[in-house]
Amino acid sequence: MRKSILSAIILSNLILLTSVLSCSSSQKTSSTTIPETAVVQDSIDRGWPRSVELPDAVVTFHQPQITDWEDYIYLKGLIAVEVDPKKKKYDTFFGTVKVKVSTETNFEERTMLLYDKEIEEFAFDSDETELVNQIKAEIKSLQTTPEVISLDRVLPMLAALDIAEKDIEFNTTPPEIFYSSDEAILMVIDGDPILAPIENTSLKFAVNTNWSLFFESASSTYYLLNEDQWLTSDSISDGWSVTNKLPEAFDQLPDEENWTDVREQIPAKASAQAMPTLFVSTKPAELIRTDGQPAFETIEKASNLAYVTNTESDLFLHGGKESQYYVLLSGRWFSAANLNGPWEFASNKLPEAFAQIPEDHAKGAVLSSVPGTQQANEATLHAKIPQTVELSTTTKAPEVKYDGDPQFEDIEDTEMKYAKNTDHDVIY
Repeated sequence: MRKSILSAIILSNLILLTSVLSCSSSQKTSSTTIPETAVVQDSIDRGWPRSVELPDAVVTFHQPQITDWEDYIYLKGLIAVEVDPKKKKYDTFFGTVKVKVSTETNFEERTMLLYDKEIEEFAFDSDETELVNQIKAEIKSLQTTPEVISLDRVLPMLAALDIAEKDIEFNTTPPEIFYSSDEAILMVIDGDPILAPIENTSLKFAVNTNWSLFFESASSTYYLLNEDQWLTSDSISDGWSVTNKLPEAFDQLPDEENWTDVREQIPAKASAQAMPTLFVSTKPAELIRTDGQPAFETIEKASNLAYVTNTESDLFLHGGKESQYYVLLSGRWFSAANLNGPWEFASNKLPEAFAQIPEDHAKGAVLSSVPGTQQANEATLHAKIPQTVELSTTTKAPEVKYDGDPQFEDIEDTEMKYAKNTDHDVIY
């Protein structure tokens, strides 16, 4: 091919109600950089409750309860507190503290920065107004410095909040799914081939596929490079065969980086390997290939569930009342009574057995796509958490060539469009 809750630890770090720090947190924007002095917390939970001695009382903070992660930036929660006044004339009383803190995630470093603590609200069950106001002021005086904690510690705890389940939308339309028990390849073209001329040759190349697909005008013939094997046909959809002879026009390919892989396979060489089955699709498609007939291995602890061992696909067979195949493709599940289809969307009706797959199983990675599992919530959170990146303003823009005037098509479910008649990825 040419192109190929948050539990206690976090909130305790947010507001550091267990200790009084002398430095207040500075205001930050979404481009906040993590202070060099910030320390990633270790994995030891110091336990709850925790007490802090203030001027007028000893305040005990109980395990926080996270209520929301607004826009995946602002973390909110409640902390139950017990206030034991130092003056004996006052009785112990209880209340809650509502807090909010800003977060910034760095996936490259696998860390989360916590900063800009804000106490939004107090609620106490005492009529001692003067004392309560003093306690509020003393709690507010507890200042925090920015803290860095491990993202791998954060995500599992956030997943338990089911925040990830909000506003999730799926494209439920199955792609075209092909199956073969023999050697096979799949060429996906985004619609009918859009052919761009190659300067000073009789060749054109398809700009709307990731394959090295050419059309030779003089003979009206297609040529397709599959690794070190050339295939040819006078029709895009069928009639493909192996060839070891290419038109002279291929010798005239420009000596440019874009054609390096192709030029290495010119002239065509005799290939000892048999031609694979070639599937061609002009719409989204997937290929399931097994090495011979499917071989199965049952999954212990997962009722009536087996996986296919001789394929690179995540392919399963569930033997309930009616045996069904299930395959995971691009994060979505599809099912069919047999491997040749028809396939239908199944993410919303997976058997419970999928959630029973052990995390350390060979197929444990699919748990991140099994709705309702902690791993699935983590994966969704991972995709939704805002990230900050640095872009160079001095990088030279590439030269983009179009086949004629730029032609743009809508990107489904977005307000963006993409250029369909260039081999560059251009969107607006």
